[in-house]
Amino acid sequence: IDAGFGTGITRPLEGRAASFAEAMNATGLPIVSVDLPSGMPASGATPERGQVLVRARLTLTFQCPKPALLQREWDPWTGRWKV
Repeated sequence: IDAGFGTGITRPLEGRAASFAEAMNATGLPIVSVDLPSGMPASGATPERGQVLVRARLTLTFQCPKPALLQREWDPWTGRWKV
């Protein structure tokens, strides 16, 4: 379960946080993210080349879809999502 960072994140993951996301992704296990995958901005800003974030198989979000969940370029990281 990925619940490391919430919707308030405003910059790409760095240092230990980026290493942790990479380690989670490297396990090959299915990841369920809470609200958004860690490292993903809720605003839906365009992904940056080389940006590190958790690659979820399923994202469970609250109240309503965040803008990033509605943008196709984020699909590889959000997996399926449900409100």
